[in-house]
Amino acid sequence: MVNVSSQDLGSAHEAGFPRAHEDQVASLGSRFDVGLSCLLGVGTLVLLLATMDDFGMTWDEGFTVEREERLKEWFARVAGDNSPGVRAWSPPMSNLESRADYLRQAGPRAASPWSRDSLRFFWPFAREEPNGHPSFYALIGLGGWVAGHRFLAPLESYRCGPAILFALTIGAIYGFMARLYGRPAGLAASLVLLTMPRVFAHAHLASYDAPLLCLWFLAVAAFSRSVEPTGRGWAWVFAFGIAWGCAAATKFTGWFVPVPLVAWSILQRDRRGIVTLLVGGLVAALVFYALNPPWWFEPIRSLHVFLQSNLGREHRSPIPTQFFGQVYPFSLPWFNTLAWTAIVVPPITLALALIGITKVVAGRLRDRGGTLLLASWLFLMVLRALPGAPGHDGERQFLPAFVFLACLAGVGVAALASGLARGVPGRFARPLAVVSVVCAVTAGAWTTWLHHPLQLSYYNALIGGLSGAARAGMEPTYYWDALTPDARDWINARTKVGQSVMVAYSIPTFDYLHHWGLLRPAPFPSRANPPQWYLVQNRPGILRSYPACALDVDLLGHARPVFVKALGIAPEVPLVAIFAIEDAAAAVERERER
Repeated sequence: MVNVSSQDLGSAHEAGFPRAHEDQVASLGSRFDVGLSCLLGVGTLVLLLATMDDFGMTWDEGFTVEREERLKEWFARVAGDNSPGVRAWSPPMSNLESRADYLRQAGPRAASPWSRDSLRFFWPFAREEPNGHPSFYALIGLGGWVAGHRFLAPLESYRCGPAILFALTIGAIYGFMARLYGRPAGLAASLVLLTMPRVFAHAHLASYDAPLLCLWFLAVAAFSRSVEPTGRGWAWVFAFGIAWGCAAATKFTGWFVPVPLVAWSILQRDRRGIVTLLVGGLVAALVFYALNPPWWFEPIRSLHVFLQSNLGREHRSPIPTQFFGQVYPFSLPWFNTLAWTAIVVPPITLALALIGITKVVAGRLRDRGGTLLLASWLFLMVLRALPGAPGHDGERQFLPAFVFLACLAGVGVAALASGLARGVPGRFARPLAVVSVVCAVTAGAWTTWLHHPLQLSYYNALIGGLSGAARAGMEPTYYWDALTPDARDWINARTKVGQSVMVAYSIPTFDYLHHWGLLRPAPFPSRANPPQWYLVQNRPGILRSYPACALDVDLLGHARPVFVKALGIAPEVPLVAIFAIEDAAAAVERERER
């Protein structure tokens, strides 16, 4: 349970509580903190659900939903329901194994949902690309669908599970930080994470990055409790193993959860930490194995294929990225994580985190909790900066680093509250800490609202906002999140019956939008459905790299769009532009003349 700090007990003594009643005061404080954790979690979930429909369906969500649909059918078949109504719809742009191929290869074995062929078809996870990610993120999403599909639209119901997990994590962050550093630090850490614009956007999506952030933090928090001599160590050891196993079963990055914890245990000479890692590692391995049924038949071969798939992405599925004006085929320069952090986190939060880092380092790492948070943050920053690490999609590939940055900002608030920051007189320390929390949260919330629902295009004032970032050669957008409901409404209202829309590279996301009626014209032109509009996403890394996108570049440079989705504070930077098909045809002619 969460306990009040000695500072809180001191305040209770000054208020007239007798020392004989310290346990009662601690109990009251514990109940208050648990209640506040729950309030923060519930409030976060209400906020996420209220804004769930505001975001465009992103690039990866189509792939996510398709896999969850297959899992849904598998569970129905396990329950004995083989009716046509449970069959998963297959998007035309699917890159998964087709049902016809599955039935032809499986033959009579297709009748059993437990056969090797059925598990491979219905569980397309943790193997060769494009199925490199493990399955737990899809199970989270499917659980959210079960909880929310009766009162939410299809897309929002698939987003519900990750949102619930994120809301629970916000509450857990408060409890963890309040226990170690006091309530102002707990409030600061939880709320500045929630109001980081890009993190706020990711928390809404049916994807794997926000769940990985949550599971990584929960694993570190459980590890922290397991190494304390509280008498409940084994419960926390198993909690750590389960959280680590779920993180590893969400994304390959989750396999690296224990690396900073090993370094911390060696640095602190903590035997309990080593025991936790050994026992928790066994639990995590069992959890991962249980959550990936296709591995049940061939665990060794499956591990080999999984590692080959995830360690060889540079050669199998490289995604180019524009970074400060230069296009990189796969990885970015070593300093990319530092640069991204400096320009996509609100400056006040950065300042508080810097104070927290300084406090931990200046204390020569004697602060065990702070050292653990710092080690986790540093490791994630280094991991994404390594040669061969995927560099696309801005902050997305190292999103878990931001939860530890938020916690370090909480440590910074605690440093201010205790007067440890240089030049802060003692009588001003606590008010300064409160003011810093209010300013950080207010600034983050205002910035998040100002960019809503285009927070994935947020850049802070250090680079001049989105306008400055575009001038510096950064990608304005990358995830199709800017095809928001109002943009789709414009298309739906102005597309003639029988005509379609066209993009340079279609993905299952567009198929699902059309299937659910959110994008009425077909996203794949044909003779029967000729295109009326051409859609362009302003993602220079891909537009400058792929010959198929030459038309997009020409249109953005020479044609006038009929509709532009842009930030109100940066109207000169298009995120998604819609062009008449006649303009696209004229651009093709210009290209031929060249």
